[in-house]
Amino acid sequence: MKHPSLPGGTTHTLTLNLQMLKPGEHAGAHRHIAGAIRFITKGRGARLVVEGESFEIGAGDFATTPNWTWHDHVNESNETLMWLDVLDSPLVRLLQVDFHEPYKEPKQPITRAEGSSYCELSPIRPSWVRSDSIQPPPYVYRWEDTEKVLKAVGERPGDPYDGILLQYANPLNGGPTLPTFSCAIQMLRPSEKTSSHRHTDSTIYHVFRGKGATVIGDERFEWEEGDSFVVPLWRYHRHESAADQQAILFVMTDKPLMEALGFYRQEALPQ
Repeated sequence: MKHPSLPGGTTHTLTLNLQMLKPGEHAGAHRHIAGAIRFITKGRGARLVVEGESFEIGAGDFATTPNWTWHDHVNESNETLMWLDVLDSPLVRLLQVDFHEPYKEPKQPITRAEGSSYCELSPIRPSWVRSDSIQPPPYVYRWEDTEKVLKAVGERPGDPYDGILLQYANPLNGGPTLPTFSCAIQMLRPSEKTSSHRHTDSTIYHVFRGKGATVIGDERFEWEEGDSFVVPLWRYHRHESAADQQAILFVMTDKPLMEALGFYRQEALPQ
């Protein structure tokens, strides 16, 4: 999804793509410097293989393929899967390190037992698993777990600017999803209207469920399930959901990059 005002990319640091994997299809194993994530929007039963471990994926699941990790996808189910594919490729191209390498075979071998990552990265974990690594591990965040947390905190006041916002934390150290960008799930309760603010990170939103509107500067953008939109950096914005239903948004932001460089700022709209 190329932004019309940019030479390439959805923002100046991130690119949002849509990918479809039909029954029987296989996307060959490869790796690249760009960090990537996948948020599954439709279907269930395909498998994502990352660094020798196979993960079954379905709607609402969120998967990471950190930079330079081998990964491929195979759909042996009877359903077509669709997902958002987000990479920090505009940033990587700017830095002139856009390396890409295919695996020596179409499929990488399975070398780790299914579920290994969940065991190694649970609160009870092996003593040799390091927590100070900059490189996050490949991981799949299950929708059933995300939904449980949304229900558990759904009656709390939340954030005045974002409603209920859950961060997909690095399971190794609790930091951002990836070093260069982070992801979150946002819930707006029926008729909820957030306060307006602005910040120096660029943000991409995808409407997973529900409908509503976002006001960016003086423009109002109506949205519904399946839509995606961008809030450019340093633009005042606020969100509101429809009166008869909650809205759930998948959020992608380069905030970790701005924080690491010392560039992050935010401010509320003066009253």
